[in-house]
Amino acid sequence: MSFLGVSDQLIRKYCSKGKKCFWGYTGLVEPTSTRELYLFDCSLFNYVKEEYREYPELRILLSFKAGVSPGDMWFTSQMEYPSLVERAPCTISDIENCIKNSISTLDKMIQEYYSLLKSSKKELAKLTPRPLSYAEIRGRYYGLLLRRDFLSKIVSSLGYDSGVLKSRVKPIYVLYSIDLSKWDFTALTGNKHIKLGAHKKLIDVEKIINTVK
Repeated sequence: MSFLGVSDQLIRKYCSKGKKCFWGYTGLVEPTSTRELYLFDCSLFNYVKEEYREYPELRILLSFKAGVSPGDMWFTSQMEYPSLVERAPCTISDIENCIKNSISTLDKMIQEYYSLLKSSKKELAKLTPRPLSYAEIRGRYYGLLLRRDFLSKIVSSLGYDSGVLKSRVKPIYVLYSIDLSKWDFTALTGNKHIKLGAHKKLIDVEKIINTVK
């Protein structure tokens, strides 16, 4: 297995006392239309907080720009850092199916809430376990539309077009760092450090720390 190389300077800074470094399994995605590289999650989604577990687009939300170009990459050994268990194969078909299923599930959820918006109060009482107010239904509906729009932008940047992922994919491990006092999440790629705000929000950091002790 390939471990994406990280500079000694970054390792000294982000894997020192008060921080925890570990490897996470990802797919290195290179869209055929651009030289921009992305890292698609294949392990961290198993460690999300309870309130986000039902998000169909989780793996996509945990993906990010790699911060390196193809010519700037190198690979290294695992060194002394532990690795998370692989939770998905991280092949092109796996990532393509993940995107398709995420879009399909969100679209169904949007359609369900759209139907509820058109229902009468009497019909709503029959359709939902707890009667929802019009404001609640409207809020959830428009919230789903925003998520769908955001999802479309992300998958487009990954090279997904008309149901096909037009990209090259290589399964690799990337080194992550967690600041144990602030819970800040950082990816280390080559000479770059990438602050991952979404990961800090979505990931159950304590669960990961206990896993990679």
